[in-house]
Amino acid sequence: MTSSVRVQTFLNFASIYFIWGSTYLAIKYGLVAFPPLLLAGLRFVLASGLLFGIARLRGEPAMTRADLKLAGLSGTLLVIGNAGVCVAEGSLPSGLVAVVIGSMPAWITFLNARFFGGPRPRPRQIAGIALALVGIVLLTRAQPGEGGRFDPLAWGALAISIVSWAFGTLFQRRASGASGLFSFSGAQMGIGGVAVLVAWLATGEVASFRFAAVDATSVLSLFYLAIFGTVVAFTSYLWLNRHVDATLVSTYALVNPVVAIWLGWFVASENVSPSTFTFSLFVLAGIALVMGRPPAPKPTRVPS
Repeated sequence: MTSSVRVQTFLNFASIYFIWGSTYLAIKYGLVAFPPLLLAGLRFVLASGLLFGIARLRGEPAMTRADLKLAGLSGTLLVIGNAGVCVAEGSLPSGLVAVVIGSMPAWITFLNARFFGGPRPRPRQIAGIALALVGIVLLTRAQPGEGGRFDPLAWGALAISIVSWAFGTLFQRRASGASGLFSFSGAQMGIGGVAVLVAWLATGEVASFRFAAVDATSVLSLFYLAIFGTVVAFTSYLWLNRHVDATLVSTYALVNPVVAIWLGWFVASENVSPSTFTFSLFVLAGIALVMGRPPAPKPTRVPS
């Protein structure tokens, strides 16, 4: 590996580690002015326009009809998953939400085996899924919501977010590959973003939006989420997937919650209680078990 490739690898890892980890706090600031569904919808519609622009500059081919349909399905599921995060952060600390969402590799492994014909989880992975689930249950008791009360809306939104994001991730793997990556992703985010904006208009959430409440901080948060949290970090993720071992790339799921917890504590003065920290380690340990490399096969003895 040349020195320039090493530098590029380092910068791309820093991008998916710290930018994606910081998006949870950016969502918290964006929610001061924007209702959750509006924030999620605007973020992905803006990102869609940027991605289509990149695709045009790169001369990517036009999307096939089959990939466009798949982009619509998977993109709607993925953006609904992010909208669920926005709803949950209206009540729960951003670091806690990041820990729960960081368990995504565990649920993708389980759902892939259950519904998509993927390989059955190994015993270690099953143990990791169980450990992550125990950690999440304990977190709901240690950090229920604002006012010390269990918030069914926030935790229900997180559950929907996990299931929706996991299914969206698994569906998008069926893309033919004939369409360019940036075109496909732009279509995903555009269709998903419009779907969430329609949901925003159809719900009572639209009545809670006050344009006068939109300040510079909330606008900067929105553009940070769209440009850095979506386009820049996503581009880094694509590059790493092509040049670095997938197991190493997936470590972002372990790092993002740590970044989110400490940013929330340091910048937004969010509470990080000893129990929240301890139970978060349960979730992170579970993810580590799910994502760990399989044991190397024992060498076969050749009869002499």
